[in-house]
Order: sequence, then structure tokens, then C-alpha cells
Amino acid sequence: MKEFQHKAVTLYTLILLAVFPLFMLHTYYDIQEAKMYLYLYATFVCTAVVLICGIGSMFRDPAGPGAFFKNILKRNQRFRAADLFALLFFVTIQISTFSSEWVYESFWGNMARFQGGFLWSWYIVTYFLVSRYYRPKQWHLDLFLAGGTVVCGWAVLDYFSLSPIGVGYETLFSSTIGNINILTAVEAMYVAAASVLFLGEGFRTRTKRIRSICYLAAAVVCFMGLECGRTANGLLSAMFLFSFLPFFAFRNREGTARLFLLLGGFLGGMAIVAFLTAAFPGHAPTPDYWGELGTIGNRHGTAFAAAAAVLLICGAVFCRITAGQKRDSRGTESALTDVYGLTEEDRRFSRKLRTVWAVLGAAAFLAAVFVFYDANTGGHPELYAPYAKFLVFDEKWGTDRGYVWRLAFKYYRGFSPFKKLFGSGPETFSVYVLIYDLEANLRKFDLNYDSIHNEWIQHLFETGVLGFAGYYGMNLSAILEGFRAENASGEVRQSRKAKQVRKANENNHLIGVAFAFAVLVYLVQSFVNISVPIVLPLAMVCMSAAAAAGRIEEQ
Repeated sequence: MKEFQHKAVTLYTLILLAVFPLFMLHTYYDIQEAKMYLYLYATFVCTAVVLICGIGSMFRDPAGPGAFFKNILKRNQRFRAADLFALLFFVTIQISTFSSEWVYESFWGNMARFQGGFLWSWYIVTYFLVSRYYRPKQWHLDLFLAGGTVVCGWAVLDYFSLSPIGVGYETLFSSTIGNINILTAVEAMYVAAASVLFLGEGFRTRTKRIRSICYLAAAVVCFMGLECGRTANGLLSAMFLFSFLPFFAFRNREGTARLFLLLGGFLGGMAIVAFLTAAFPGHAPTPDYWGELGTIGNRHGTAFAAAAAVLLICGAVFCRITAGQKRDSRGTESALTDVYGLTEEDRRFSRKLRTVWAVLGAAAFLAAVFVFYDANTGGHPELYAPYAKFLVFDEKWGTDRGYVWRLAFKYYRGFSPFKKLFGSGPETFSVYVLIYDLEANLRKFDLNYDSIHNEWIQHLFETGVLGFAGYYGMNLSAILEGFRAENASGEVRQSRKAKQVRKANENNHLIGVAFAFAVLVYLVQSFVNISVPIVLPLAMVCMSAAAAAGRIEEQ
């Protein structure tokens, strides 16, 4: 019965990873509803199967139902931090929903994007199903990226008005996702996962070499899609990836060498987009519609092409050198490795590079904080004038996001202490705007905002301090579990059994880190994006899979 539960949840996870992003019925007219119902029906069926199997196991237990429940409690006596945060979030959602002034709207979310208490409750069910019953495999990620390549390749076609369904760059809808802001959120997740898998896979066998080439190709295509998404959160996602992927690449020399190939692939992808934009101006967007990342790429296409060539050549040479060093040291005392194939020399190398990169990153962060502070306090306005729309925070910042964020905090300051703890209820921000500021919104923007366009603030507003802590605590704890999937005790020699153990742990490590990076980049870009059922089920299943990878020994 338990094995059948594992298989049912694995099928459910694969549907969300590979089918959900591609699914739509009537192009963009009902894309949100179509994806939401696919998610709900799949979750209903999977939950029913797991429950039926559990009830069957209970009555088949020779010692009776009591012994079954004792075994359940014994197996699960160690709750992880992510589980506790998930339960906190679930309880907070219920209290927030049923204590709201607008219970019906809060439960169903019908005044905004349908993510009311009902849908959020099922998201938590997804977390517990996947984190407990899913057994991650690398080929599952291969399917995930195969679907992602279709999604991102479609976005590139849309950029050049070659859409399979006849939609071009002149609309705000693209690929199988719809709204370009949501599209770039999904594309960033694909880029993160493909990049991690490429950096960690290696070239030691023919299968690994083929997989590595496919991962690099997927990362480049998805990055081109990210550029062609034409939104600012695409630039934010790219900056995050460029800043934090090196920490994973620096785990050993081989990963560091592959980082050159990956960066060369990214710049080469941007150069290809720039070349095609210049060669076919009738199909490509005008400069006003390039977006931030596209503007950088299209204006420096030649330089990026040259830089890509240099990085690819250097990366190929470094990979060759590191492969030779690895062969020369094989069988010697210096080749003693842990269960991930990392030597003590690798670990020393990693610590040095990561320390240097962290210091440089901290310095860059402090410099960015100073520039942002200086630009917003009136210092050197002529210096920041060309970049004012990014650096000067006012109501127009981020396509009027500054205005909406100010509204949210204006309402929040008027909340009672209870409401500040538990929020106004899921998807109720739109109700506040409708009641208190509809006329002002119509005069200013000719529309009514139904979202804060910042998931972080939206969780604080609609689920309160406790909901915010529960949601982000759950995500960050699951991400840490994904990163910790690489941990193992002791060092092993190059015996047959040791190699099998190392291979299993290495694959699990890659899976956990790939899922964790995908969720992490989603959380970063969500600071300037909206939460919708077009993408959140995918983010939730990636987060849950990262947690599952960290618990593989328990399964």
C-alpha cells in the first residue's frame, strides 16, 4: 500500500512539473481557470488515493487500527522545521479566512486571483503529499526541463511574432503561461534548475556528457526566453542567478570550469537575440518593447558575442585540464572522497573561492544600498537621472507599484492588533481598494488593482505577521533541506559499494539543490510580482520536492 502511495504521488508530481506549465484550453481567455482546475483535480485524486491506501493499510494491520496509528506517530515523531511552519501557515489561513469581514470572498478568492483560503489549504496538502511520499529522480527534472524548453522557446517565437497561435510581442501575453510578468517568473525557475544540473552533472561518462549538453542547451534557451519576456523581474532574476549560482559552481574545480561555459552560453543567447532583432526588424519588437534585459542585450550584442566566445573557449580548456587532473589523481591517497566525490583539496578550494565571492558580493550589496539611498535623498540627481526609474522610489516606481504598495501600508496601519497578526483574509486587498480608493484608481490608472504586485507585502497584508512567518518559514526551511541533501557523514574509499553510495547521494544532492534554486529565484522575483494559480502550484511542488530530497533517507 505504501509503495502504491509513493507511485501515486510521483505521478501527481510529474503532472505538476511537466504537464501543468504546458496546459491550456482556449489560449489566453481562460488560462488561469484551466490551470487552476487541472491542479485541483489532480490534487483531489492524489489525496483520495493516498487516503484510501492509508485506510486500507490500517484495517490490514494484524495488530489493529491502534497499532497502525502508533506506527504512524512513531515514524513521524520528528517534525521538520518546514512542517511546523506549514502547519502554522495552514492554521493562520483558516483563522484569517473565517475572521475576515468578507468570509465568502476570502474563502474563494473570487474578487482577485482565486487564491482564497480554499486554494491555499490545498497548497498545504500538496506540500505534505510531496514532501512525505515523493521520491525524487533526476529524470523527473529532465521532464520538467523538457517542458520548460517548450515554454521558453515558445516565448522566443512570440517575441519575433512567430507564435504557434498567432500572438506576437504587441500583446502582454505569451507562451503557455499568459501574462509576461508571470511568464518570466516561470522561466527564471527553469533557468535556475537547468543551470544547477549543468554545473553539477559533469562529463565523466557518455551519459553524463549527453545530459550536460542537454542541460546547457536548456539553460540557454530558457535564458533567451527570460530575456524575451520583456519585464523588469526578468532582469532581477538574472541578477540573482549571476550572483548566487557561483556559490554552487565553486564546490570544486570542475564546477568552476563549467561556470565559464554556462556564462558563455547565457551571453551567446543574448547575442543571438540581438542578431535576430537587428536582422528581422519587421518581426522583432521596437526598442520601447525590448524590456530591461533585452535592452542590455540588444544594445551590446557584438560585445556579448565576443565575450561568449572567450568564455566558451576558456571553459572548454579548463574542463579539459580538470578532467586530466582527476584522471591522474585516481587511485591515489589524494583521491579519498566523501559521498559526493569531493576531495579534501576540493573542499579547501571551495572555501577559498566562496569566501572571496561572498566578500565581493557583500561589497557590491553595500554599494548598491548606498547608491539607492543617495538617489532617494537628493544627492547627485544629475548622476542618477538616466536610471531614475530604477533607483528613485516613488509612486511611479516599477510601473506604479510604488503607489499600490503605499496603499497597502496605509490600510495595514489601520488594522487592529488581531488583524495585524492574522491579516485581512486571503485575496481581500482588492476589496479594500474597491471600497476606499476605487474612484482615485479609476482617475489615475483607469483600472482597479486586485493585487499588491508584491507577494511579500501581500502575505503580510492578507495573512498577517503569523501567515508571513509561516509561509516564508516553510519555503526557506524546505530550501535549506534541499541544499542539505548533499550532507553525509564520513569519507569513503573508491570501493564498488562506495561508488554506488556516492552516485545515489550525488544525484539526490543535485536534485535537491536544483529544486531549491528554482524556488529561491521564484521568491526573489515575487518581491515585484503577483501571486497567481498559473505559477504558484509549480513553485509549491518544487519547494515540496526540495524538502523531499532532504528526507530521502527517511523514505
